[in-house]
Amino acid sequence: MDKKEVFVASNYFDPEVSEEVTRGKKDGTRIRITCPLPIVQYNKYMGGVDLSDQKTKYYTIDRKSKRNWMRIFFRFLGISLISSLIYYKNLSHDNINTVEYISSISTALIGDYVGRKRVGRPLALNNQKKMRIEKNISETRNCEKPELLAHMPEVISTRRRCVYCSTKEKEKRTDVMCTFCGVCLCVKNCFLLYHQNYVYQQ
Repeated sequence: MDKKEVFVASNYFDPEVSEEVTRGKKDGTRIRITCPLPIVQYNKYMGGVDLSDQKTKYYTIDRKSKRNWMRIFFRFLGISLISSLIYYKNLSHDNINTVEYISSISTALIGDYVGRKRVGRPLALNNQKKMRIEKNISETRNCEKPELLAHMPEVISTRRRCVYCSTKEKEKRTDVMCTFCGVCLCVKNCFLLYHQNYVYQQ
């Protein structure tokens, strides 16, 4: 007979309701004990729980995090996806696999969203830099590929603060400068985001 404590979180069963169940002892005898209803139901349907865990582990969306609630959220999200897939197959009789189903859900949730909001201090451009940007855009607007001709990265000899992501709390420096804008930008992400948000939208 199991003697270790078991903790169960449930908002479906009444914690004060219990049932009598039969448990075996080491000597082979069997006794009747009182067992909380959530444990009774779990033991009855534990095969379905194990199957859910198995299907969730195939394509897990869990991510490592120091925040415990994030792990719980991803766990419930994975279970919800598998459960909805089972319902979808029963209702539509569509033999879609798990990868295709999760991909379709992700695509529907993302939609047309392709960017992200800028994190950091607001970008402050002086009038001289604004005039330079506007002048260069107007000169290259009639070109066949203004995105390629107007703004090109150039490696400089000194490392300067990135005007897009560098803050007082977390300073980031780069040796890449836009040849037309005259500002330093991290080449990995900031160069593209800066021109999308502050140049080509003008």
